[in-house]
Amino acid sequence: MSISTITPSTVNSGSIQTSNPVTNLSVETREINEEKTLEAGSQISGVSSFAMAMRLSELSLTSTTTQFHYRSDNSLAIKAHSNISFQARTEEFRFDVTMSAESLGLTRVDFMDASKPMTIQLTYSQSQLQVSQKISIKEIQTLRKPEEIIQDLVKALTDVFKDPGNKTVSYVLDSEAIQSLTQSDPKLARLFGELVMIMAMVNLMKRQGEERNDYTIFLSGKGKPYLDIQEEIDGELVSQTYQFNITVEPPSVSKTDTIKALEPAADAGALSENVEKEVID
Repeated sequence: MSISTITPSTVNSGSIQTSNPVTNLSVETREINEEKTLEAGSQISGVSSFAMAMRLSELSLTSTTTQFHYRSDNSLAIKAHSNISFQARTEEFRFDVTMSAESLGLTRVDFMDASKPMTIQLTYSQSQLQVSQKISIKEIQTLRKPEEIIQDLVKALTDVFKDPGNKTVSYVLDSEAIQSLTQSDPKLARLFGELVMIMAMVNLMKRQGEERNDYTIFLSGKGKPYLDIQEEIDGELVSQTYQFNITVEPPSVSKTDTIKALEPAADAGALSENVEKEVID
């Protein structure tokens, strides 16, 4: 008695074909503007007026790209998926403050031009960028299609029937083949059942007491694995700007300062009158 095993052959893979990437891009923007002013007479000591303005801008960008790479037999070799998320946030604050010279203890001597206010501008800005990247690579085991398993069985039975002698035939399914066949549609399930009945009829026709060839057909449902590559890139940019505009009003002119300013002129007038009298005399 001889036992022969028929294992369906698989197609060797050659070159890799790449599909066009499928990209989905989404952009969202948001902007907020606020202003607030406190007039004179507020509870802020020494401040004539105070104004604050805020401007907030946000930009959100999301991009997803999926690309497939196929073998020469059209089976999937690589699936690459990339997800990029970027957030940008800009914050701008402006403070306008008007103060009196008296509240700061300043006099007219401290001003280059006592008739004009003193202006001070201060600007502070900072930016922070954070970027993270995560890549995962997994090998995904696939199942062969039920049609492929049935085609292998038909090819194997064709080779068995070429033997005109006394023979028996049986088949073995691995777990993947069983899973694939149980998920097939009713027509394919009925076709597989008919092939099993043919093998049973061949076994019933074997001649007892004679040498025979026993054939075992191994059917595998293991498909070709593919690499699943997942990439995630997250980025965030935060920019902040603070601007301070400080205006110091010059001190007001007091009565004493007015009298002191007029005294030199009065003295000059009196001196001029005395000189004129002396000339006349």
